[in-house]
Amino acid sequence: MGRPNLAKRNPMSLSYRRIRKHPRTFKRLFGIQVPEFERILKAAEPLWNKWVLGRYKRPGRHYS
Repeated sequence: MGRPNLAKRNPMSLSYRRIRKHPRTFKRLFGIQVPEFERILKAAEPLWNKWVLGRYKRPGRHYS
């Protein structure tokens, strides 16, 4: 039967994939539009990945 859909289990859950499809709601929640958020994400993601991998990557831990 598979795992139940998270949205059905928890209707209050929030995911970027779902909320980005609703630009007005996204703007009301975060105060910026989806394209602006994606520009920020594009700039911040490499720095975040470098920080996370530098801090948590250890022998025996697998991070992509």
